[in-house]
Amino acid sequence: MVFSPRRSYLALFGALALFPIHNFASTIYGITLDDNLLKITVGPSSVSASLIGQLDTVPSGGSSSLGIGMLGGNLYVYDQNNQVLLQISATDAHTIATINLGISNTGEGDLAFAPDGTGYLVSTVHSDGSFDGTTGAMYSFATTPSSAKLITDSLGALIDGLTFDTSGNGLALEQGGATLDSISITGAISPIGGTGIDTTCGAFTCYSLGGLTFSGTTLYGALGSFSSPTSNFYTIDPSTGAATFLGSIPFGEVSGITGAASSGPATVPEPSTYVLMASAALAIMVRRRGRLF
Repeated sequence: MVFSPRRSYLALFGALALFPIHNFASTIYGITLDDNLLKITVGPSSVSASLIGQLDTVPSGGSSSLGIGMLGGNLYVYDQNNQVLLQISATDAHTIATINLGISNTGEGDLAFAPDGTGYLVSTVHSDGSFDGTTGAMYSFATTPSSAKLITDSLGALIDGLTFDTSGNGLALEQGGATLDSISITGAISPIGGTGIDTTCGAFTCYSLGGLTFSGTTLYGALGSFSSPTSNFYTIDPSTGAATFLGSIPFGEVSGITGAASSGPATVPEPSTYVLMASAALAIMVRRRGRLF
């Protein structure tokens, strides 16, 4: 049978179709201290963000939002001004439910949900409202009224980022972003390592707000300050604490980020690998063109 160039192109497209197309970017959500809900796109070496909307608490004084977490596809932020948990819409940031957990005092910190659905909140302010600059408080909670339980009022570090992997191991980013810790559900903290992030207090480099989350198997950290109109994003190695700068977003005072963790996916080949695989498949077809074309 005569070889047909047209059929060879069709074979090439058929070969390419054998291999999946992967989107290497993922979406996480962020909240700022001035109550902006953000949609954040993170890739291997870049980050961008867009505004979903402001919380509907803003006209009445705002929430000074402390952290953001995701449970069962639902988003939750903690309203420091009114000391309540808010379930909010991922579409336009309006309040779906207001839940009084029974916590009286909070400061800067974060919230996150463990794989079993239990929520945890860390605060730089103690349960009595005091602040000593070195230790904080940690609570557990459910998404129901009066469910908060004080785990410890002497948390061994000031924490601005909190997250859990799929095995329930807790990770915490210390205020300022210099150190990544492991944190247990009993409030025990153990340093993993330094991030290498410049935390000196200069122009826009003194971070007092932040967040931490997994998206897939990648750990992301965010850091913001009261004086900067932008916030910085990093990937962080959960085994060493070493951070790699991704970029900045044009929203200041990020006080929490949340995504969805996943456990060990199969290794995804580089896109160039797919081209080589498809080319090899086509070469085999061409060699067999007496039967295929």
